[in-house]
Amino acid sequence: MEFTISLAVVVNAIDENTSFLGVNEYLGVGYIKEVLKQNGYHADIRIILYNNALNLNDHFTGKEKLIGLSMYSDTVNEVIDVANRLKKQNTDIHITVGGPQVNGFEREILEENINIDSVISFEGEQTFLDLAQRLKNQSALEGCKGLTYRDDRGLIIMNPARELLCHLDSLPYPSREIHEKFHQQYLYISGSRGCMGGCSFCGETLAKREMPYVRTRSALSIVDEMEFLNNKYKISAFRFTDASFEDPGEEGFIRANAIFDEIIKRDLKVGLHIFTRTELVCASPDEYFAKAHVAGVECFYIGVESGSNEDLVLYNKRGRVETNKQAMLKIRNAGIHLGIGFICFNPFSTYESLLSNAQFLHESGFGHVFYLFQTRLEILPQAAIRKKIDQAGLLPKDSGYRSHFYQYEFENPQVRRFFDVVKKAYTAPPIYYMDTILGMHRTWANRILGGQTHQKIMEFYSEVDQLSMGFAQKSYNYFSQLLNMCFNGAKDEQIEEMSRSYDLNAIYPIYLEHYNKINIRVTKERIKASL
Repeated sequence: MEFTISLAVVVNAIDENTSFLGVNEYLGVGYIKEVLKQNGYHADIRIILYNNALNLNDHFTGKEKLIGLSMYSDTVNEVIDVANRLKKQNTDIHITVGGPQVNGFEREILEENINIDSVISFEGEQTFLDLAQRLKNQSALEGCKGLTYRDDRGLIIMNPARELLCHLDSLPYPSREIHEKFHQQYLYISGSRGCMGGCSFCGETLAKREMPYVRTRSALSIVDEMEFLNNKYKISAFRFTDASFEDPGEEGFIRANAIFDEIIKRDLKVGLHIFTRTELVCASPDEYFAKAHVAGVECFYIGVESGSNEDLVLYNKRGRVETNKQAMLKIRNAGIHLGIGFICFNPFSTYESLLSNAQFLHESGFGHVFYLFQTRLEILPQAAIRKKIDQAGLLPKDSGYRSHFYQYEFENPQVRRFFDVVKKAYTAPPIYYMDTILGMHRTWANRILGGQTHQKIMEFYSEVDQLSMGFAQKSYNYFSQLLNMCFNGAKDEQIEEMSRSYDLNAIYPIYLEHYNKINIRVTKERIKASL
């Protein structure tokens, strides 16, 4: 009998905080699928859009022997429900869960969920393969590194951790099955694993179990994959999943330059979206960004996180407000679009920090994106900052792995009141993602196009810029006025009346119209240029 495997990602289609993100590529399961394939196993990737009408018969045949479920902060309860329903239909299947939410909570997950049979910690490729081989051969799970499981006696056994995979070039290219089903505008590329940063809200610190903290693929391997994907799918836009593209240290900068050199050498027509850190930007010479621009980097994304130095200390960020501004200017001066990570609210927010954040967004050119004014700290269960929040009595008891990343209280009740109003002030889909695409298109158009075509497209951008300036002022006025009202005892009726007068949602349909007009034109020009 065939040993049937499914890899399933549950997407929470009813979570108001994340449902607008839709379906993205999940490279983790893509890598697992291809490692299994290399070793003679077939696995399908199932994307489960979890909603009230979910029917698991639409996703599974009932003949599966092994099902892997990915667990994220916003899908814990949904994954558990799927596991329970699958086990009710077929008691013989082995259900294993993995993903960022499980690390450090393996034993707890198995103790509380009888229908989950095992948990895979950290990187899953080799552990999942080992698990599949043992189940198929009806071998014991004892000694399967990286796996915590429940044995026949009901005892929970935690095997030793699996060694980190350091030679990432040895991995096959990940499956693109998700893209083939859902057709994204860009494809993800994984060029490294790990992070040299130490943000207090991130779970990555727990993953720093052994050196090296960052493991990289070679420049040739990365560019080979981009060229392969470009030829196969006719897509030239790539978003790197690397926590910081230039890590680790000098070796990372050498590799980053080598990637750019290889792209330029092959004359690949690509558009790249890259994540980096403020201190890396400030340490990089202008020539690095000039080369990045030529190679097709259209967006550098940095986690500036706040306009308040007190908040940056809380987040254990190395940069400060002034160095963040320097880094932002450096990227923009290179003619590359700037994307930022930003956290407006956290459990310890104050009047002063919130006002500083609003001023920073307004002055730095992001004020038209009201979504950034609504952002709040996301806390993974492994994050170092949880201890401080817990000590302040702002976390629910026994939240553990079940905690949603927004499951905390604000220390100041006035901040809670203010956040609740701000959250309701803009309810349309965020324009941040359209803003990023338009920014990357602008970078490309300025680099490639000329003559009347360039002039016409820039006229469209001029209209967007005027629109953005007007809404930026509107966003700042609303936020600062509301902040003062909430901290000075304004009545609910006064706040509601003021909020109605602003109509912040009005930007969305106008911005969408401009986005469609520019996106269609520039996309056509990109296609022509790549032929």
